[in-house]
Amino acid sequence: MNRPVQGRVEVANLVIATLATHLNVVEQRVREDVHLVDDLGADSLDLVELVIQFEEMFSVEIPDDDAEQLTTVGDIVNMLTEKVSRKMVEEEEVVSPPVAEQPPEDPEEPQKVEDSADNEDEPEEGDEPDADENEGD
Repeated sequence: MNRPVQGRVEVANLVIATLATHLNVVEQRVREDVHLVDDLGADSLDLVELVIQFEEMFSVEIPDDDAEQLTTVGDIVNMLTEKVSRKMVEEEEVVSPPVAEQPPEDPEEPQKVEDSADNEDEPEEGDEPDADENEGD
C-alpha cells in the first residue's frame, strides 16, 4: 500500500472491494455481518489467499490463530483496523537515538600532556630552583 490507511471506514471499503473481487461477487452483497463461507462461498484456499493479500495490502502480520477466528467480513475489518491503528501508533512513537559511547582509553596510549600555560605553579622542564635563593645569609 502506498499510503497509510486513515481509519475504519477506509479499511472496511478496501476489505469489501478486495473480497468482492477475489470471490467474484458484487460489492453490495459484501456487508460486515455477512459470513465469509456460508454467505459469500469462500473456501479454505480463498481464506488463506485473502489473509496473505490483506497482510500485503496493509503491511501487517496476521498469525494463523487470528486468521482462524475470521468468520465474517466485520471480523476482518475489526482485526485489520486494530492492527493498522497499533502499527501507526508504533511508527509515531519517537525514540531518541542511542548515545554513542566513547571507547575506553587504551592504557598503552600515551596520555595527553596538558599545556604548561595551564599549570603555572609547576616548574617547566629545565627550570631548577636557584641555589642562591635556598641558601641563607
